[in-house]
Amino acid sequence: IPSSIPAGSSMVPLSGTGVSAISVSPPLVSFGNVRVGTTSFSQFVSVSNGGATPVSIGNVHLSGSNPGDVAIVADSCNGTTLAPFGFCSVEVTFAPTVTGPRSGSLVITTPLPDSPHSSVLSGTGTGPVISITPGSLTFPATELGQASAPMTAVARNTGNTNGSIQSASFSGGASQFSMSSDGCSGAFLPPGG
Repeated sequence: IPSSIPAGSSMVPLSGTGVSAISVSPPLVSFGNVRVGTTSFSQFVSVSNGGATPVSIGNVHLSGSNPGDVAIVADSCNGTTLAPFGFCSVEVTFAPTVTGPRSGSLVITTPLPDSPHSSVLSGTGTGPVISITPGSLTFPATELGQASAPMTAVARNTGNTNGSIQSASFSGGASQFSMSSDGCSGAFLPPGG
């Protein structure tokens, strides 16, 4: 800025905040609790161009910790060009493969310096998990025609929802074995039971 002060000048500090032309909404998609082996209802992620020039969308894909538990059902973004103030959408679902918290990311690439853009996808797999301990039983040598001392296997529900056992039985050529007691067939097992 010119000044009438000899051999001097004045400076005015300038500042601002850069924002991306591309916005992804919502930044976090929560599917909540979904039973293992089933698929959630669809949810939609919107990608919009808030800038003054067109922006080309490159690749749309899944990433993150558990990308196999989320899926892209429909995608109007991949390979398109968003006009100023234009938008496109991606439809996603959640199908947990195991119980517990699961997450993935929907990733959108563009030529912009702040690419890639993403939305976090999260949900919790629910369901009973029946585990039997010990994993195997080895009986001691037993005289022919005599019964060994009984050994015990315990079934527990290590999942996060209620479960039940329909029946307990032998398989795989177990004709020489018999159950001395059965407290599992028809049993209701809450989580931890």
